[in-house]
Amino acid sequence: MLKFWLNRAYVSASCLLAVAMGSYAAIIPSAPVLDSVTGFPPTFSWNTAAGASSYTLQVSTDYYFSATTFSQSGITGTSLTLPSSLYDSLLESVPWYWRVNAANTNGESGWSSVGSRGGALTCNYVVDLYDQYGGGPANAATNVQLPVTISWGNGLYECTLSPPPFSLQVATDTGFSSLVIDTGNVGVYEVLHLGDLENDWVYSVLTSNLENSTTYYWRIRSGGGPWLDTSKFTTALAGPALSSPLNTAQNLPTTLTLSWGTVSEATSYSLQLSTTYSFSTTVVNQTALTSGSSIISDLANNTIFYWQVTAINADGAIGRSSIWTFTTGGTSVLPVDGKLSKTDFTASNKMISYSLATPSPVEITFSDVL
Repeated sequence: MLKFWLNRAYVSASCLLAVAMGSYAAIIPSAPVLDSVTGFPPTFSWNTAAGASSYTLQVSTDYYFSATTFSQSGITGTSLTLPSSLYDSLLESVPWYWRVNAANTNGESGWSSVGSRGGALTCNYVVDLYDQYGGGPANAATNVQLPVTISWGNGLYECTLSPPPFSLQVATDTGFSSLVIDTGNVGVYEVLHLGDLENDWVYSVLTSNLENSTTYYWRIRSGGGPWLDTSKFTTALAGPALSSPLNTAQNLPTTLTLSWGTVSEATSYSLQLSTTYSFSTTVVNQTALTSGSSIISDLANNTIFYWQVTAINADGAIGRSSIWTFTTGGTSVLPVDGKLSKTDFTASNKMISYSLATPSPVEITFSDVL
């Protein structure tokens, strides 16, 4: 009987010890949730972590906190204002990041998420500024004409700070192993908001080494932070090279052949001819052409014309040529016999010329020239 009671007491003590140990582990606080950064110099605020008796705040110019600019433990509240002297030095080292953990007599929590000067690092401002300032190209954009300007904005930093440095990578693969562009310290200009304490920095890179009919992937990051989500775009088809008549040619007949070089990926071409450089109206608008030339007739005399050709592939991608121009000559009505129409003759620069659809002997007799 005594042995039975001893065994029972041993089991009960073990259960009590297990319960006590479970309670001990449960009171280590969880990681705090960051709230905001406000004021000059900045005050960092975070939410209360259950069971916490103190907190540690760290500030660094490195997203991964390999070194810290400021670190203070034993904070009993849920906010701390950075010393003014330290804040002044940080102005020269933006962007910078912060994090908090919680502690009590039983141990420390893990670190919170990483915050930036503008609060939790979510990059939402970067996405918003694509639309607000015409950045991009937009993700999955197609028919992007060369040269491509890649731009984005950043609104995470208040107006008293210097613009944060950004890096840009452009590659032909999603893993960014085949880099075409890899640059830091991207050019930036400032967009001010009147009546607001904040401003935005807009970044832009004009590319010069991209190719037609190619899909590119690009991404950006601020300072030593993580790369943001990857975007992609596809450049336009190469535009045809115009060949004849030569650019700015003059005194051309009103019937002539326009020629251009073919594009290997193209399945068809469209030709536009206009009397305005903007092509707001067209004299000729031919589509579904399958060769590199087209005969144009019945053009007005003494008129400047602009023309361009667009190549189109099977997927609908397009590539536009440059815009060339030519000028037609004048017309003189001459007395001829009934075999030819008077309008078949043209006169320009004191020269009378005539064009036949097919080569054949021609005899022209002039009378009453004076």
